[in-house]
Amino acid sequence: MVDFQNSAVGNNDGYMYSQASQQFNNLFDDAGVSNPMPVSSTPMPEYGGMVYDNSGANVQTGIQGGQMMSEPTRFRKSIIPQPYDGSSDFMQYLLQFERVVSWNRWTEWEATQQLLMVLRGPAQSVLGDISLQQSRDYCQLRNFLKERFAPSGREVAYKCQFKSRVRHEGEFLEKYSYELRRLAKLAFPLLSSRGREASQVDQFVAGLSNFDLQKHVQFQHPISLEAAVTAAIEFEAFEKEQGVVRKPRIYPMTSESEQSAAVGSNTKDIATLLLEGFDKLGKQLAVS
Repeated sequence: MVDFQNSAVGNNDGYMYSQASQQFNNLFDDAGVSNPMPVSSTPMPEYGGMVYDNSGANVQTGIQGGQMMSEPTRFRKSIIPQPYDGSSDFMQYLLQFERVVSWNRWTEWEATQQLLMVLRGPAQSVLGDISLQQSRDYCQLRNFLKERFAPSGREVAYKCQFKSRVRHEGEFLEKYSYELRRLAKLAFPLLSSRGREASQVDQFVAGLSNFDLQKHVQFQHPISLEAAVTAAIEFEAFEKEQGVVRKPRIYPMTSESEQSAAVGSNTKDIATLLLEGFDKLGKQLAVS
């Protein structure tokens, strides 16, 4: 869970800043003139979203890997999080959102309000169900939205979607593999990423519409989904370069009467050829 405990640390830049500031103050002392902008050795207060340590270095906090991070930073451009309408995977969106929180160095209250404001469309309808306490606590709000948009207990449905997922016509192999990986993670939440590889590779091969492509990828014996995708991309690139367009051979369907007529026609042709041959042989014998 995210920990929003603020902290502040210094680094070499802060130390060099402090040394330079001391030398700057000494110049005024040697000249017998008071420094109009003396450097204070006491901690500077938080101002405008910026927090400073004893050396005057700018220190701000944020989230990284589920833990708070604190490091001296320079002025940076803030990132605006993308809106969420409930149509995409909420857990994937939450990972991206918390990276934005980390980059912008938002506090717990700021992250909570931003998470409320990114809800759009159908997802915005949950605002009426959020309590006052949840609207002020990031962890509670996060858990509430997770239960609403990514509830547990849907593994069976995700397994069905995973097993029925095939490559759509014109779909890029990278997108097809990404969807398989996403569905596998939802269908098998207790397995590690390595434990899901075999199922992902098998479904990737089974969902390819081209039999020659399936055979090529299968004979490569890929041990990971990335290896299977690479083999498929190489095969399609080779066929495209050669200008080969393989289409399945279509055999026309014939009725029993048509088949009987065809057999009778073939029998008649053979008998005619035999009679013509015997007649020709008889004429040659008569002449001799």
